[in-house]
Formats: sequence, C-alpha cells, structure tokens
Amino acid sequence: MKRVLMVDDREQNHAKLRPLLVGKVELVSALTIEEAERLFENGEQFDAIIMDACVPGNRPTTVPLVEMIRRGGFTGSMIAVSSEGFYRKQLVEAGCDCQIENRWDLAAKIFELLGV
Repeated sequence: MKRVLMVDDREQNHAKLRPLLVGKVELVSALTIEEAERLFENGEQFDAIIMDACVPGNRPTTVPLVEMIRRGGFTGSMIAVSSEGFYRKQLVEAGCDCQIENRWDLAAKIFELLGV
C-alpha cells in the first residue's frame, strides 16, 4: 500500500482526509515540523508528502523542511497546501512539485499522483 505523509498542524484536516484514503493509501500524520523531521531521521519511507505551508501559525514555516526533505533524497511528489497562493509558490520554489488550494481536492490529487 502506498504511504503518504501529511504535515499539517490541524488535526481536523488529517481526520477529514483519512476516511477518503482508507483501503487505498496509508496516511501518516505529522502535526509539527519536528514530528516530520523525526520520521525522516528514522528512515520512514513515503510515496508522497502533503505539506501545509504554515505549521503552526499564519506564516510559511515549512520551507526549510521541504528543502531538507529534498536534500535528503526524497524524489516522490510533494503537494504544497495553503489557501494563500504566495505561500504555495514559496513551497514550490523550495521543492514541492505541485500545489493545491482546496483541501477537498487532496484525495483526488493523491490518487492521480500515485496512480491509485
């Protein structure tokens, strides 16, 4: 089964997406940047990553995490998520390869990217 990491500080966003993926994709949650970093340090493998721009708060804080993940050799798809277009653009410039504004479209985008 494909594994997707979701880095988002809002638990409700994980809870809304998880049932849409059941049986097709395993969703691994990181509610903080530090949790996400630990997963990679522990050698966890993912097929794709959903990256919220602001973890936590209302300004983009995950740009260094995206850069670290790419420097570490991750070649899978990374989806930049934010309602703010400028923040999504910053994540794409840091290494995300696609972006999405509406979280309700995430499941379809994941299925498309992973061929599920």
